[in-house]
Amino acid sequence: MTPNNVVFKLVGPVLVKQDQAEAKANVDKRLEFIRGETSVLGLPPNPLMTLTRSPHRKRIEAQLQDIEQRSEKKKLEVLAFVIYELIILSHLL
Repeated sequence: MTPNNVVFKLVGPVLVKQDQAEAKANVDKRLEFIRGETSVLGLPPNPLMTLTRSPHRKRIEAQLQDIEQRSEKKKLEVLAFVIYELIILSHLL
């Protein structure tokens, strides 16, 4: 980040200009908190990196693929139902 970059903070529905040093301090504080929580829970510093080297990676990828396929099937079922209902409604009008 350069000194010329403008940083904004979301306060409710409004973006408010924020000092870069304050924004950086907030981010550093949050990262420190997250690292502390992960160490208390016994998690590795970066769980995503650990997952890429995990022996369970193939199983997890297969589960994700299965979930994606079931999700796509459910989307198609809902879409077919909506189309069916629209056809019925159009005949009633």
